[in-house]
Amino acid sequence: MHDDFKLNLIRFNLLKKAEQGPLKLGELQGYMENKGLTHTTEEMIKEQLEHLHSEDFLSQVSAHGYKITDKGIQEIKEVKGALEKF
Repeated sequence: MHDDFKLNLIRFNLLKKAEQGPLKLGELQGYMENKGLTHTTEEMIKEQLEHLHSEDFLSQVSAHGYKITDKGIQEIKEVKGALEKF
């Protein structure tokens, strides 16, 4: 999979999982593998968590913990709507 697509899928999956509860960096690599995003390193996940935080889609609650923001919830709704038309 092309890296640009993979990074977007990682970000979307992080937001989707954050809807269910807080994210902890050390617990996400297996989740990504189960979603078919193979060879996803913890560093890649950390970079995407930081990216989502910088966009105000996630807020940081601890050194390695994040939760979804209202803006993140809205982003998921918009992406889901676009995917339904795909």
